[in-house]
Amino acid sequence: MPPAFAALFLGRAGVAALSLALLAGCASDSAPPERQAIVPPEPLVDAVRADPSAAIPSESGDLIVVYDTTRASSLTVVVTKHQPLDPVSYEPADLVAVSGVPGGGDQQMRTEAAAAMTRMYEAATAAGATFRILTAYRSYGFQQGLYGSDARVWGTAEADRRVARPGYSEHQTGLTADINDVPANKLKQTFGASAAGTWVREHAHEYGFIVSYPEGYEAVTGYVYEPWHIRYVGVAVATDMHDTGVRTLQEYFDVEASPSYE
Repeated sequence: MPPAFAALFLGRAGVAALSLALLAGCASDSAPPERQAIVPPEPLVDAVRADPSAAIPSESGDLIVVYDTTRASSLTVVVTKHQPLDPVSYEPADLVAVSGVPGGGDQQMRTEAAAAMTRMYEAATAAGATFRILTAYRSYGFQQGLYGSDARVWGTAEADRRVARPGYSEHQTGLTADINDVPANKLKQTFGASAAGTWVREHAHEYGFIVSYPEGYEAVTGYVYEPWHIRYVGVAVATDMHDTGVRTLQEYFDVEASPSYE
């Protein structure tokens, strides 16, 4: 009999745990439940493979996967206007060029995210929804210059809705990229209705990506709708978000809304 799969969310602590337990009555008489071999479903296997340090045993012997939402190097770090990267100058140690994707040769992502991006691009292209990478990893210094430039053009209040301050950007994690299809949709909300934007919204979870700033969630994220901004969180989390209809990483991990930096 297959094991049951359950999720537990631990509120503001910023930790989510996924646990496996044998269904009631399925343990054999020859061995106690804690010694039963438990074969996890594939999403959980993916999660442990992505971050082996997240797998810990429980007192009962069940496997528990803990997602770290505060460590800068975690694949599930939640970066908000209330929760910057720690340290704010964080730089990933495993950045690589995103090979096989137009624009990717000049951009970097963390190794696992880059490989997933390449697979997603190949699938999207096969479906007639090709795209290119505009920008991916951004250092603290790069983001500082970008934010300063936009603040001078739009003013601080409007810039805060459109671009993250240095140390508060998902791009700095090395897990995020801005993508586009045609010049007319570059960094515009019209990209969301394009063939590429629609395909990404419907299939990105299959490759571990989410659209970080969905339409209608500015009160949660603090940012306007950005259909081009996609973030790698791993197949397990992205698929669970898709299947349960949870639209933002903040809501998924029960991290407080951050409509502003105050």
